Amino acid sequence: MIRIGGLGPLSLPGIPWAGRELQDGMALAVKQLNDSGGVLGRPLALLFEDTSGHPEAGVTDAVQVPFLSYTRPGHLTSQGKQMWAEFEKRYGREPTFVALEGYDAVVVLAHAFEDAGTTEPTKIRDALNRIEVEGTRETIRFSTEPTGVVHQQWRWPPVCVVAYSHARQAFSEAGLLWDAERGHAITTKSLRTGRQGKR
Repeated sequence: MIRIGGLGPLSLPGIPWAGRELQDGMALAVKQLNDSGGVLGRPLALLFEDTSGHPEAGVTDAVQVPFLSYTRPGHLTSQGKQMWAEFEKRYGREPTFVALEGYDAVVVLAHAFEDAGTTEPTKIRDALNRIEVEGTRETIRFSTEPTGVVHQQWRWPPVCVVAYSHARQAFSEAGLLWDAERGHAITTKSLRTGRQGKR
């Protein structure tokens, strides 16, 4: 068995919905990988720990508060569309970008395990430096520059700024305020429709 760890806030004063999204996204990827035979001939097991977050982030419904989203409306890959459908079927709700992140994290690790042929940490690190994996949002590749804050991270993830207009709003209905691909503020009715208003 290969154990994969995850950390996220499942209780107050953290942001429980975000922790649940991360955990569920990771759990879905683990299930799909195990259903197809596991990794290196071994099943995966997810160990997820509740961090409880920090007091300064202790809100459950941040209405009209802009926040970064690491996904772009209408830009899911084929893997992302499949994950979205399976997530809705399994959990009865649509995934947010946090669930997409959790899913991608497990998928990328699984590819690194297979590429390295082992779970030895230094060999996994080396594998991450050379692999390219289609994630839910884009192709994931890691920076190999020896300096800088992005060293050995996904250097160019999709980024936009969104905000909820009311409590318990679906992520796809949140308002899009800024898209890194466009480089300036925009307005739209929702992430789902992608219909833009005045710029």
